[in-house]
Amino acid sequence: MRILVAPLAVLLLSACWQVEGETVPAEAAIRAEGVKDGLYRRSDGSELAVRWNAAEKLYDIGGGGVGKARAMPAGGGLTLVQFTGNLRVALLATRKGDDLVMLAPAPEANKALTARHGVTVRPGPINHLTGTPVAVKAYLAEAAALPAAQLVEAGRLKFVGELK
Repeated sequence: MRILVAPLAVLLLSACWQVEGETVPAEAAIRAEGVKDGLYRRSDGSELAVRWNAAEKLYDIGGGGVGKARAMPAGGGLTLVQFTGNLRVALLATRKGDDLVMLAPAPEANKALTARHGVTVRPGPINHLTGTPVAVKAYLAEAAALPAAQLVEAGRLKFVGELK
């Protein structure tokens, strides 16, 4: 197996939104409960190193300075994650066992959310979420509060093992 040295955004594609502003402020960043440092595998077999950096209150992603991620509780057992590297992306995640599961609003729920918050989701390999910073944060907060039936799994990182 190889350790992938591409940004998290490329690894998760449809599971995240490219954003312009801060979605997880540094002062709100936490170590997500139960998330282990280690190697995680995507469905395509590539692997990603994830390691908590206590001094900076963020996760080092991919090793070798590929990117950083901050996390904060989003409600409903979900975590809002902001990755910064070549792009700035936001995603909603939860744990299932040791795996990390990315969630996104189902199409009908997404349509209602974008209309309600005046944001636009421009489809692409990485969806681009545009709107005012306040509207983007409100969209993400309401997406995290959706009932489970209105969220779909949009990606998964399977825990492979501890880092060497």
